[in-house]
Amino acid sequence: MDGKASSVGWWVLVAGAVFLTLGVPAQAQYGGGSGTVEDPYLIGTAEQMNAVGLNPEDSDKHFRLVADIDLKDLGSSTFHPVAAFQGVFDGNGHTIANLTLIITGDEDPCVAEAVMGVGLFRSIKGPDAEVKDLGLLNPDVRPASTCPKRVWFVGALAGQLSLGTIRNCYVEGGQVLGDRVVGGLVGESTGTVSDCHATCTVQPAGERPLPEVARQFGHPESFGGLVGETYGAVSNCWSAGDVLGDSSVGGLVGTCHRPTRISRCYSKGRVSGQLDVGGLVGVCSKKSSIADCFALGSAFAQRQAGGVVGCHEGSILRSYSTASVSVTGDYAGGLVGLNGGTIGASWAGGTVAGGSGIGGLIGFNVWDDQFLQYNPVVTDCYARGNVHGENQVGGLIGFNQKGTVLRCYSTGPVTGETTDSVVSGLAGTSDATLVQNSFWDMETSGVSESTAGTGKTTAEMQNLWTYIVAGWDFVGEASNGTEDIWKMCCGRPIYPKLAWEPLLAGDFVDPEGVDFRDLAFLAEHWLETTPLPCGSPDLNFDARVDMKDLALLAQSWQHGARRVIFETALDVSPGWTMEGQWQFGTPAGRGGTQHGNPDPVGGYTGDNVYGVNLDGDYAVTADGPHYLTAGPFDGRPYHDVRLQFARRLNTDEADYVHATLEVSTDGTTWAIVWRYENAEAVLADDAWRVVVYNLGLMADHQESIYIRWGYEIKDEKAWPMSGWNLDDVILTGAAE
Repeated sequence: MDGKASSVGWWVLVAGAVFLTLGVPAQAQYGGGSGTVEDPYLIGTAEQMNAVGLNPEDSDKHFRLVADIDLKDLGSSTFHPVAAFQGVFDGNGHTIANLTLIITGDEDPCVAEAVMGVGLFRSIKGPDAEVKDLGLLNPDVRPASTCPKRVWFVGALAGQLSLGTIRNCYVEGGQVLGDRVVGGLVGESTGTVSDCHATCTVQPAGERPLPEVARQFGHPESFGGLVGETYGAVSNCWSAGDVLGDSSVGGLVGTCHRPTRISRCYSKGRVSGQLDVGGLVGVCSKKSSIADCFALGSAFAQRQAGGVVGCHEGSILRSYSTASVSVTGDYAGGLVGLNGGTIGASWAGGTVAGGSGIGGLIGFNVWDDQFLQYNPVVTDCYARGNVHGENQVGGLIGFNQKGTVLRCYSTGPVTGETTDSVVSGLAGTSDATLVQNSFWDMETSGVSESTAGTGKTTAEMQNLWTYIVAGWDFVGEASNGTEDIWKMCCGRPIYPKLAWEPLLAGDFVDPEGVDFRDLAFLAEHWLETTPLPCGSPDLNFDARVDMKDLALLAQSWQHGARRVIFETALDVSPGWTMEGQWQFGTPAGRGGTQHGNPDPVGGYTGDNVYGVNLDGDYAVTADGPHYLTAGPFDGRPYHDVRLQFARRLNTDEADYVHATLEVSTDGTTWAIVWRYENAEAVLADDAWRVVVYNLGLMADHQESIYIRWGYEIKDEKAWPMSGWNLDDVILTGAAE
């Protein structure tokens, strides 16, 4: 029904169908049953599923799916979504494949500006309404290219969920597109969503010839991998699809309004947008909460991006992120981009990069003096990821305006874009009195100063006494409280962990995972007798380190550990495929005479690199894209696959030159991992920079992983610059 193939909408078709079927018993429309809780209507064919939408008088009845359905079986017929469903639909573990809803704008003939509520169920209404145990495969939900109206509240399963319940449902594959409040499963929810997941692509519908009256609704907002916008509860859910949008974009939920509670959820897709982008949630408002959640994948924005939440005003508890986070502008944090709420007992470990206000945990901890709208409090948290920015860069927080920070620490490398960048070990910019009993590792961060916090050596950071005297509450001691927030084994070379974090038997030494470093620690204490098992590798608590402890360590061997899939220092050529001006060899230190900086005179280590024209600037004739392609690499035993390399890149604004990093599992279909998107400034590295990217779901457990770096001259007015230089490439994965 693309375009304006039909001049009548769903309501007209439904009314006509009702008129034609007057007097026909309901059982004849379905596969049996009487529509009661004891004897639900049975749905076993595409035609019978279509009949649910054609018979709105049955919207408060009970239904049960008795077979998998492929809606392509309708042939040339048009599927009719279910409007205002108030009953119970039991999917019974079955699936509905190939739901296709192409919105023409005729669906709401009485509304001039918009079509509101698009999905298999346009709306699910009432406290007793429920849809359960149902899967949707490869849906295609989107406005037609000629649709003259904005399309709001869009989800593959339901456009709107009002007070009812959706549980144990999923969407796998396909796409869901709309203009505002769009989710893979549900558009808008004021009810309960539990035990659900989605792996579809969610994104804006794009520009169409819309009348001025429709344009008043503004830009697309609230895009979520599972739910576009919620006022209700979301629990035990996950998402893994790519999510794109303008503002309020989240891997799981776009916007959480009060009194939303999100618990025991995770996301692992790639999320990108302009403003307020989060790996899990785009915007979390006051009096909403997130607990026991985590995010993987990546989050990219022009401004305000976080591994879990982009813009946060509520509460976060016992949550973490390993997502890579980047912004072309300001405010990026490993956990939260802009924070005006409370965060407790949480951590972040992903790479964070951007302009100003860049932190391993939080980008901008903001206080509003005028309206007292924000009162940020951060307690008992830590960050361990790489942090890189232009200004106000900190291992824990980039810019702490007036927020309270208690008992936190950071360990990751912290670097600035230029020698003039304001870089601090713990907090990029902060009043020192606002940050209490908090520390950063001066050795691992590479920074010896901070506007707040206390710098320590690695040995001091791995010493329990450092934290006990600062009042931290640990498991097994009562002098600093009985909440048991932290745990740490005295005498082991490991940083404090939060009490809720699981620990593997035998994981004695940082970084995480059981490997040869832990085996070496056990060997150092071999046959040692000690009454303090926490201070030694005495795993069975018999006061002796022997074969029994070795056997317990062996049971966890390589679990949780990051292992190298591929590594090269580029001392010799690995033989990767080169196009255009890509070259392998020793850079000559030329180029950059007019714009940016020159090539280096050698590698990050050694002499050789891969680069674009190692003897100067790239040519500015409109051309490309041209790629350096590596692979395939075998990633079958691994998840959370990450790519690390040393980069020195000088490239023009994004409107003139494209610089990209992409991943593929077949060498044909590629997904963008990173691209330079700033259309108002050049990227000009003046030194080598080590970067890490999470390749996300696309690389997990894949037999073949291909990686390529690209450049493309989009406009002959582009400035000549020295381009890509790469060295020391490492591909790692977490072992199962």
